[in-house]
Amino acid sequence: GLQRLLQNVGAVQALDYDVLLNVRGGFSVAEVEIIEGHPFAGKSLKDSHPSSEGIIVLGIQRGDGSFIGAPDREVRLEVGDVAMIYGSDEATARFSDLGQ
Repeated sequence: GLQRLLQNVGAVQALDYDVLLNVRGGFSVAEVEIIEGHPFAGKSLKDSHPSSEGIIVLGIQRGDGSFIGAPDREVRLEVGDVAMIYGSDEATARFSDLGQ
């Protein structure tokens, strides 16, 4: 889950997760599995423009267990990836619902 992703990038050591993830009202961090049919599947972040949807991709857990923290614009989202995203509650819900 999210704790594992944060640990993988060394973002969390002695910090309390509740404090770390205490985002302001109306915003959230979410984990979204990229499924077949998701419009961002197979596209680079440059081509899919998640920021135009109000989403920041914080990290990507690949199906093979590897992790990409703070992915650059050339990284592709693939079916089976789990993207850790940040945005408004509405934006994260929209991103989660795409392709379903």
